[in-house]
Amino acid sequence: MAATLPTTLTPTRMGSSKDVKTRMYVNEFGEGYRQRTGDGINMINTTLNLEWLGSGTDTTALITHFEERAGYQAFTINATWNSDWGINSSWKWTCQQWNVTEIGDDVYRVTAAIRREFDLV
Repeated sequence: MAATLPTTLTPTRMGSSKDVKTRMYVNEFGEGYRQRTGDGINMINTTLNLEWLGSGTDTTALITHFEERAGYQAFTINATWNSDWGINSSWKWTCQQWNVTEIGDDVYRVTAAIRREFDLV
C-alpha cells in the first residue's frame, strides 16, 4: 500500500501548476489526412508542479518523505487543497526531483514535480 504525503504542509496555490499530456499513435497518410488512436488504457499523463512554504521542521518532514521513497515508490496525496484540478485522493504519485530554497529566517520553499502513476497496489 502506498504511503501518504505528510499533511503538515499544504501546497500553495500560487506557484503550483498541473501539466497534462496524452499519449497516442498517429499515422500520417499525406494530403493532410492523419489517423489517431490512444496509446494504452492510461494514456493521459498528469504531472503536478507543486510548491510548499514552511518552517524547517515542516520542510524536513516533506523532504524525508521524498527521500524515503527514493523517486520510485508511490504515495498518495490529500487533494482537498485544490479540488478544482479534479485530483482523486486515491491516485498514486512519484517524485523524482525536488528543490529546497531558504527564503527567510526558518522559512523554506520546496518545489517538486510529482507524476501520476498507475500502480495496481
